[in-house]
Formats: sequence, structure tokens, C-alpha cells
Amino acid sequence: MANGWIPNTHPIAAIGHAIKSQFRGPYHCYDVVLEDVQVKWWTEFTARITWAPHHEWEIRKVYGKKVKKLLRDMLTKARCKAVRPHWIGEQAWDDLLKYWDSNKFEEKSTRNKNNRASTRGGALHTTGRKSHLEVTLGLERKYGRPLDPDELFVATHTKKTGSWVDDRARDTYEKYHEWLRVIQLEGVEGSNSQLPVNGVKKIQCWKEAAGGKSRGRCYATRDLASNIRHGVSSLTQVTLFVQATSHTHHHSTEIEALRQEVQHATERADAATARADAATT
Repeated sequence: MANGWIPNTHPIAAIGHAIKSQFRGPYHCYDVVLEDVQVKWWTEFTARITWAPHHEWEIRKVYGKKVKKLLRDMLTKARCKAVRPHWIGEQAWDDLLKYWDSNKFEEKSTRNKNNRASTRGGALHTTGRKSHLEVTLGLERKYGRPLDPDELFVATHTKKTGSWVDDRARDTYEKYHEWLRVIQLEGVEGSNSQLPVNGVKKIQCWKEAAGGKSRGRCYATRDLASNIRHGVSSLTQVTLFVQATSHTHHHSTEIEALRQEVQHATERADAATARADAATT
């Protein structure tokens, strides 16, 4: 589970519904949302998405990250359109407009923009709400094999035009392949042949090219960063991935069980939505 859910669509939709149903003030970010409103959002979310009790801590952890980002995205969309959404009251909207027009917001916006543009920022990618784990699993099913780090990187850090999202993305990709060439030529001095590179070395190459890990994070891997470690041969290597995300030594079936639970929750959410639609027609 790490920093995301599989599938991602219905949990995100449930959070969005919770926010819209209980947006009563000028909450320009999650940190200023009243505590009782935060509780209402969580309660509304749990009414639509269910899970096994032993996953409670991980679900809350991921929810905390997702609700902050989704609220920010929803408000950004409303601000850019300059039209009050139906879920924001008139007074709250007026207060938000005043905040967005303030020097405080302008300074914060400029600072965030500079961070995104920075070659050290590494915040730009093209996956939207879809987690890197979802992208990786989808491509692995398509190719029928584990995905190499650079393949995931191309899928998440290039635009539809084929260009990189920023200079850091291009430089990291090139640096990764430079590291690969060095390893391929090791031990074959005086020869033009290249040795194949196994998955373990590819993971380590990516770690080096990306600038290493800091506080458990590694550039461009997001919710897969826990598998950027010694001895791992795949970004989705199940045994180590489960250990890193659950903090206990579960069997490989644990993560599959989690996927099944979320899938069942998705099906229940679909059924509930269908019943609600039928009741209003």
C-alpha cells in the first residue's frame, strides 16, 4: 500500500464526496480545516470504503496524504475557473477569493512554483492521481515481465509530445544509462561486448542516478521508494514491499489480500452509487 491504493479511483472519489458534502468554511488548505469537519470527512469516507481492521493504520496514513492533495487540487481548479463550485457556500467563496488575492497567498504560490521548477524539486510527473504502483503493475501486465526503473520513469515523466517534464528528468535518465554502460563494460576490458545487467544492479543504478534516498524517498519512485534498497530486483518485489509498508514480516499473500479487499470495496461502492442513481430517477 505504501503511499497509495489499488485501485485508486473509488477511494479518491469517496474523499472528494466527503469534502464536497461538508465544506462549510474558507478552508484554503487542509491544515486550516476545523477538527470536527476533518472528523466528518473521515466518517463520510469510511461509510463508502471499507477494509480489514489490521489495515487501519496504513489506510489512515494514506488518507491523510490523499485528502490534503485532493483538497488542494479541487481548490486550484475552482480558483483557475474563477467560478464558485456548488459545494462551496457564497460566504466561504468570498473569503477564499480574498485569501487568493492576498500577499500571503501570492508569496506561497511563488515559492511553490519555484520549487516545482527547481532542478532539485523533482515534483513534476504526468500520472495525475494514478499512483506509480498502479502504473507499474499495469505496464508489467502489458509486458509480461518486471518493469525496469527507466521504463517507469519514461511513462511517468514524459509528456504526450515525448519531451521530458523538466531538465532534471532528462538528466536523470541520461545519468542512469551512463551508470548502466559502466556496469556493462566492467570485467570486459579490451572488449566491445557488454554484460547483461540484472534487476538488482538496475535498481542500484537508479538509486545512484536519482541522487540516493533521503528520509525514505527516492526521486521519481514515489510509493515504490521502499523497494529502492539493497538486494531488491524489482520495483514491485512483493516480499520486501510488504515488509517495508506494513512493518511486519507478512507472507507475499498479504499484499494480494489487500488488493482483493480494495477491489471488493470498489464493487460495493459501484453498487451503492447505482442504487443512489436509481433512487433519484
